[in-house]
Formats: sequence, C-alpha cells, structure tokens
Amino acid sequence: FGVCSIDISGPHETIPRPGYKLYRTVRYYLVLTVKPDKTGIRGDLVECGIQTALTGDDQIALDQHIPPSWTGPDRALMYAEPLGTRDEAPEAIKRLLCQVKNDHASLPKKVTFRLHSDMLKGFIETNLKAWLIEQGIHKTITVGYDPNANPAEVAVKTLNNRARYLLSVCRLPTNWWGLAVLAAAKLERADAGLEESPRIPFGSRVVMVTSHKPKDKFAP
Repeated sequence: FGVCSIDISGPHETIPRPGYKLYRTVRYYLVLTVKPDKTGIRGDLVECGIQTALTGDDQIALDQHIPPSWTGPDRALMYAEPLGTRDEAPEAIKRLLCQVKNDHASLPKKVTFRLHSDMLKGFIETNLKAWLIEQGIHKTITVGYDPNANPAEVAVKTLNNRARYLLSVCRLPTNWWGLAVLAAAKLERADAGLEESPRIPFGSRVVMVTSHKPKDKFAP
C-alpha cells in the first residue's frame, strides 16, 4: 500500500564513499521516500486524481492498514544512499528497497506497490523495470518537469537542509556531507516513529584505542 518516490541530488563535492576505501568516491546521492497511499486500498474511491472522503466503517478499515510507524498521511519515511555516478542509481534503488523490507519485516511488494520518479535515464532502464515487475511493483514517471509531482524532490531539500544544519552545529567541513545526509535520513525516520534516535549524536568526538603491532591476543 506504500508509494516510493526517488530522486537524485548532485553533483556535489567529490568525497570518499562512506564506509569504503578512500579511492572510492561519490558525488551524488539517491533519495527514496516511502509514503502510505490510502488510495491504493480502495481504488474505486479515486477518479481523475481526486480522493473522496471516507466515513464510518470504510475509514476504520482503511486506517487499520496504515502501520503505526507513520504519524500521519503526509509524513514520508526517507532513505538515502551516496552514488559515484548516476548510473549506480538502479542498484542503489534495489538496496534501499531491501532496507525497506528489513525495516518493515515484510516483502517489498507488501510494503510498496508503486515506484515513482522522473524520466532520468537510470530510473527507466529495462533491467530495473524487469526487476520491479518481479517484485510486483508498478513503475510510474512524472510527465514533464513538475517538482510537486515527485515527493522525493521535496525530500532532497529536506535532507540538504538538515545535513547542512548538522555540519554547521558540529563545525565539520563540507566534505562530510555524505555521512551528514545519511544521518539526516536516519533522524527523519526517527522523527516519523520508525526508528529510535541515535544514542550518540552525529559529529560527537570520541577516543579510539588501537593495538600496536605486532598484534597478539594475549598482549596488554
């Protein structure tokens, strides 16, 4: 019953890919939002993009299908993944949908029935379309340039603003934008009630203890 929307932000400053060797760099990041779509359950209530009001037992039955992790119909869950090039988008989409599966302990096709994007080349490639069909996910695209027609474009602005805030508060240089975007997405999901807020705030300074060579399990 959920609708996923995707968009790409960038190019940004070239930085090392978070969690990988320094020579693996990224310049973009992919945003995927998951939003409950109440029209997906009662398709007969939608005509020409206008949803009619629900009353009585219909509304109660409809609300029972919306998981408690979403606090309201306008609250979207945001996911992000850094990209080296735009061509990495299809594989990143698959990984993020797998993360959605893990978060909801359900198959993606039970959480998501539609994936929406603009007409970027990586979003409409044949292999991605075939994979979505196997997962039971319908692919739709935005006609023309209309930012309001793709919720992921709003999510890009939200993550950019929150990442900028995190970097400013922590007094970190802009080449930390990759980790800041991932942290911003996690905080947005925490605010929506899907996850708990991190116990250690982003940008906290820590002390690491390392072993000197030669390493020995019995050495002090």
